[in-house]
Amino acid sequence: MSFNCKILFTFVALTALSICRAESVAPILAVQRSAIKVDGSLCDWKDIAFTTITPKSGVNDATTPPPDSDADLCFRFAVAYDDEAFYVAVETTDDKVVADSCEPGTISAPAWDDDAVEIFIDGNNNRASDSRLTDGSELRFGGEFSLIANVAAMSDFSGYPNSFGRLWNGATNYASVTNGTAPRMVYEFRMTWAAMGLQSRPEEIGFNLSVQDDDDGGRRDHALYWVGNPVRPFSDESAFGTLHFNDNTPLSNP
Repeated sequence: MSFNCKILFTFVALTALSICRAESVAPILAVQRSAIKVDGSLCDWKDIAFTTITPKSGVNDATTPPPDSDADLCFRFAVAYDDEAFYVAVETTDDKVVADSCEPGTISAPAWDDDAVEIFIDGNNNRASDSRLTDGSELRFGGEFSLIANVAAMSDFSGYPNSFGRLWNGATNYASVTNGTAPRMVYEFRMTWAAMGLQSRPEEIGFNLSVQDDDDGGRRDHALYWVGNPVRPFSDESAFGTLHFNDNTPLSNP
């Protein structure tokens, strides 16, 4: 290959890479207004669309191997809001439900080492490359909030540590199974706008969520995310999705 051909090839390759990156846009979810009661039940969510995430469609944290199958770990989630807060419902499919590292009822628990759901909030939607800046300037707009299968909680990596039961709350529920179906857990979150340093509902926020999976006690075995940078899916806000709160939709359950 001649020198000029090499230059042309390099230019074409870089241009194609640039186009691919430009077209790789994080998803936007249009969030519906709805009256939600946080009780670990999905009855309030029957009219709200869920998004399903599998090991193939989601993002696996680079520090853990991907789940063996959908039965090992997958999940679906939905989001709703009202004037005071937004709500997240997550239903996980998990062949073993384990919560041995977190004491029930504690609000500063190592969520990542048990079966848990973690949500990540970029409240000012500035898509920062690192939410965990040492000066805390990013975390005052949200951060990481976790709910463990046994209803322990954690928000130490947010601007609002130990705030479970005040600025946010949640519930879990183990769904009984039959016919050999993998066990399911339901997690519900209620996040007030104040939990991201805001006085009122924004039009959009950056958002991500993950399901942490512990199969055998001790440390976690898998971590599956909706979207994100596999190296830092919990803090690289530039790869988060977006929640858009459409104020024109009426409450679905008035």
